[in-house]
Amino acid sequence: MEWVTLDGAALVGHGDQDISLRADTIALRNTGGGTPVTTGSGTGRLSLDAGVLRLKGGDKSLAGFDTVDIRARDYVLAV
Repeated sequence: MEWVTLDGAALVGHGDQDISLRADTIALRNTGGGTPVTTGSGTGRLSLDAGVLRLKGGDKSLAGFDTVDIRARDYVLAV
């Protein structure tokens, strides 16, 4: 996958499933301005593996994961 944009206030885990996403570029943003969630009921693992990780505008949060792995193989870009 070349490019994925996740646009929202939070990535929230529920249940015990693992979530893995790998792309050349992963962009995280919150254009809707929603309030980030601070709780989740999950016990799974979140794995984001990107060549470039773009952190764009808006507040964001991660909740409901026992383990979070975020990897930027090339660089992280905050814009």
